[in-house]
Amino acid sequence: ISSQVREEDLAARIGGDEFVVVFRPTTVPVERLGDRIRLEVDAALSEWPGVSVAVGAVVVEADDAPEDLLDRADRAMYADKARRRTPAALPG
Repeated sequence: ISSQVREEDLAARIGGDEFVVVFRPTTVPVERLGDRIRLEVDAALSEWPGVSVAVGAVVVEADDAPEDLLDRADRAMYADKARRRTPAALPG
């Protein structure tokens, strides 16, 4: 994950198999950054078919409480996971 973010960005494990990346605003859409991280992690997991990563990418708003931000990111991650678990994507 850290190989896909800038040196001044923060990539950290927050528990279990969950990680967070905090970065300053950029011209790159947050979804593209999430895609780039997902592709890199999926490539690293290529030896384990059926194991992949889901990314919940959200933009922080000025009035976001930390727990609300993590909740939004968690919901975005589950939505990403649901999109990726189509019948064609399931191991067979």
